Amino acid sequence: MITPLTPTEMVTAIGRTARAAARAEEPLSEFQRSQLMSAYSGSRHLTVELASFPAEVEAFCTALAETLEADPPVELPELAAVAAQLRETTDPRHAGEVVSALLNLLRARPSPATAALRARVQGSLRDLCDREVDLLADALERG
Repeated sequence: MITPLTPTEMVTAIGRTARAAARAEEPLSEFQRSQLMSAYSGSRHLTVELASFPAEVEAFCTALAETLEADPPVELPELAAVAAQLRETTDPRHAGEVVSALLNLLRARPSPATAALRARVQGSLRDLCDREVDLLADALERG
């Protein structure tokens, strides 16, 4: 998942919720119970993402690098460096930073070619999000 939270931060948040529930001296309120269920849900999602998503991010980065190298707009020689950065990472956070910088670059240099490339990048991001949802849904169906 391309998210600002690291797996460490997710585990910490889930752990704090579980600890608070375990230390409660009185029965949990409905709100506390819902927080605990949210922590459980978050742990299931995190498990799927740690197990499955690195390969998806790598495939996304490789495909996007190929897109950038295939027919780069003449006015953007920087795309070769962006493609190289994408090929070198499987870290979702770094990939997100590179793609964000790429979209900013494309918006800063408006032309029909950059608009078309920006639409392709956005389509690739949409496909990645759809794939993430599919992975999570598959995990839910398996129980």
